[in-house]
Amino acid sequence: AFAFMATLLKRHGQAVITELFGSFRLNIDLYVGLFLAFISSAFLIQSDNTVVIVLSSITFLVALALIARRIMRYFRRLLT
Repeated sequence: AFAFMATLLKRHGQAVITELFGSFRLNIDLYVGLFLAFISSAFLIQSDNTVVIVLSSITFLVALALIARRIMRYFRRLLT
């Protein structure tokens, strides 16, 4: 999981930092959801331990809920 995140930050680090400081307060729920989804999916892919798989699955579902909430809020603003 660490190698995966390190590779992402190495390739796209400047864009990530620019986005985080540019609109971090407005989109914090989306960024937290995406971060949790990336981390938990990396643990799901690499783990054979049942406890880690269950905890990562729960974290992934929470991340999906955060992302879905943000998307619904976006479409409500778009349609009104």
